[in-house]
Amino acid sequence: MLSVTKESAVAKTALLWTLPLLGIGAASAATGMTSWWFALDSLPVGCYLLWLANNFYKTTDMPNAKKCFLGSIRYLPVLMLLMMIHKTNKPQPAAEIDSSSSSTTSSTTTLVSDIQPEKR
Repeated sequence: MLSVTKESAVAKTALLWTLPLLGIGAASAATGMTSWWFALDSLPVGCYLLWLANNFYKTTDMPNAKKCFLGSIRYLPVLMLLMMIHKTNKPQPAAEIDSSSSSTTSSTTTLVSDIQPEKR
């Protein structure tokens, strides 16, 4: 395991994987999943996790490793809660739904709608 053979590599990996997490807020706001307030609210949470990972990188010891681990466990529920608070409820127009469906789906729908129930 990497944690046994190269302890400093674990801290470096934790720091490198924490950096992309800062972009989650902007990415979800840019795609329309959440409002731009989510990008602002998720930034302090991501910066805190980055700070914990940086402390672990600077001083590779067990207490900093535990703090970084527990911070990463707390990060996801907080982020999901913020996503639920800032979600956008944009209904998709019916015209977009029809145009985005594939040709096989529309032909199947036509075939199913042409079927008449049996008379007894």
